[in-house]
Amino acid sequence: MRSRATDAAEPRLPEIPASFFVPQRLWTLAEGLRIEEYRPAEFEALPSHDHPMLVINVMLTGVLHETVHGRTHTLKAGMLSVLPPDCAHQVRAAVAGTRVLHLEIEPVWLRRTPALGQRAFAYRTEQGPLVVQLTTRLVDEIQRQDPFSSPVIEALVVDALCQLCRLEQQPNTSPVWLKALIQDVSSAPESAPSLDQVARRQGIHLQTASRLFKRHVGQGYKAFLLAQRVIRACAWLTEHPEWDLAYLANRLGFADQSHFTRVFRAHRGQTPAQFRSQARQV
Repeated sequence: MRSRATDAAEPRLPEIPASFFVPQRLWTLAEGLRIEEYRPAEFEALPSHDHPMLVINVMLTGVLHETVHGRTHTLKAGMLSVLPPDCAHQVRAAVAGTRVLHLEIEPVWLRRTPALGQRAFAYRTEQGPLVVQLTTRLVDEIQRQDPFSSPVIEALVVDALCQLCRLEQQPNTSPVWLKALIQDVSSAPESAPSLDQVARRQGIHLQTASRLFKRHVGQGYKAFLLAQRVIRACAWLTEHPEWDLAYLANRLGFADQSHFTRVFRAHRGQTPAQFRSQARQV
């Protein structure tokens, strides 16, 4: 990260909040590929700066305002932004509990895939099935951290970049209500509506809504919703280890603690209690 002084008469580095400057977690996966997790406090801002490499910011929770070329973009859970090298930008956390995965991708890593090494990326924001699937898999592999996680994450980043390039060449045909639903579920899976409620509001049959969701997202609504609740559960188990599991299950929208445990184990391969115990040791 390179800070940009705004006053030419006093060339000094602006003060950078510790929660931005020092990542909560850091993973160096391969030469030229690094992932950091930031958890800025509410209203904390990062002054104008740029990066010498391609950067992707993946929103996990909360809201972030990113200003590029004088225009402010609002990023929420289920969204990402692509920052090309040397792209000056400012960042401000709008709410408490904001968490961001910050991917730094250097040319040496991009050149391993010729089609990407020759690509000139521009600033953009993206949301939808691609971002949801990337976020879900990234979080899962980062938390899993077994011997296979590093190559899997590298493959996920390559796939995401290739899909982003493809999206530039084709129109987005997802219905507006579907885009909004994906964002709502990603932002607050614990309070997401049922697909039947959404279908009624849109005046379409439940079967039609279900078919459209699976076609554009790649999985059924129930499976997607449960996966997002497990991701939220992992975050809360890490951030609030004092919470009772029955309370957590109820807050996440599960029928009871037993249901929560079954779903969590099916996705994570361990119980919520085991995950929380492991997270305390990290």
